[in-house]
Amino acid sequence: MIIAFMGNDGSGKTTLAMAIASKMKDLGFDVEYHMCFKYLILGSLQKVLLRGGLNEIRKSFLERKEAERVFNVWSMAVFLDCVLAFLYFKLLKRNKTVIFDRYFYDFIMGFEYENNSNGVIRRLFLLLPKPDIGFILDVPPKVAFQRKKNIDSMDLNYYRNQREKYLELADKMSIRVINTKKSVKESVNEVIEVMKERI
Repeated sequence: MIIAFMGNDGSGKTTLAMAIASKMKDLGFDVEYHMCFKYLILGSLQKVLLRGGLNEIRKSFLERKEAERVFNVWSMAVFLDCVLAFLYFKLLKRNKTVIFDRYFYDFIMGFEYENNSNGVIRRLFLLLPKPDIGFILDVPPKVAFQRKKNIDSMDLNYYRNQREKYLELADKMSIRVINTKKSVKESVNEVIEVMKERI
């Protein structure tokens, strides 16, 4: 089973995903935590074949003269990585509960923020299977900004725009929205209640 936490920076994805993974382990579930942005296949290729890290390769794509076209090649590589990752977890980890900290749909937000996406890429990523249980975490932009202000340099407009996109995604894909402005304990309890209905 795949349980995924998605949402804007500062919405509490990592905090909540780790808390739920810990809680489920305590209850006797066989749980595996997975950070989606680490890449599964591309990350393995980096270790075996590539001297530079993936971020350096991605950056070199973006700096080329035809950056948008080349970046779409990168987007397609990430899409294929997501397809293979989904098959890997569904087939080889089917007896485990896999907690995704971010999910494949989160990549769309990054691509669109950098103005390096198009309708085809968006549709492809949205064709990827939904998690068995998915959550989009939501907080007001000011809260997200305050949580991340010492970590990144994004302004308040970034958080406003991303929040709108995530709420649109939740509506389009029928994914449950969890307000994480409240305490971690309250958010965990709400997630557990939803999961009880689904498991």
